[in-house]
Amino acid sequence: MAQLIRIGNSQGLRIPKPLIEQGMLEGKELSIEVLEGGGLIIRPLSKARSGWAEQIQITLLEPTPGRESNKTRPCVIVSPDEMSALATVIVAPMTTKGFDFPCRVRCTFQNKQGFVRLDQMRAVDKSRLTQKLGNLPKDAQEKVCDCLQEMFKL
Repeated sequence: MAQLIRIGNSQGLRIPKPLIEQGMLEGKELSIEVLEGGGLIIRPLSKARSGWAEQIQITLLEPTPGRESNKTRPCVIVSPDEMSALATVIVAPMTTKGFDFPCRVRCTFQNKQGFVRLDQMRAVDKSRLTQKLGNLPKDAQEKVCDCLQEMFKL
């Protein structure tokens, strides 16, 4: 059971260690959301993931059927760091064309306006990654993370 404790003129929340471990909150910044009918939701703060040092790479996306993004184009690597031992990565193509949509993140990269198309994510073999281009701006990284969390909310 968590307890409110007095800290100066404020109050703090003392959370038992087993709850911190179970919620995987150890050492993380927390987001606290107030519920309309009373109560709180405590979650780890959503931040850009670590390990995005080589996050944008030219990727061979052909052959593709139907309306999938094709050609050789920049893609953002969105795989979790834990997947780095695998032979594949999950990528989201970038484009300078298209339209706003909830699963498309607007960004500027190499002085070009465009989108990260999370609606076109796919797993590709690492051999399809041909050239490292750089990093997504920090604000776009955070928007990509937020959008992925929203898309895969269960």
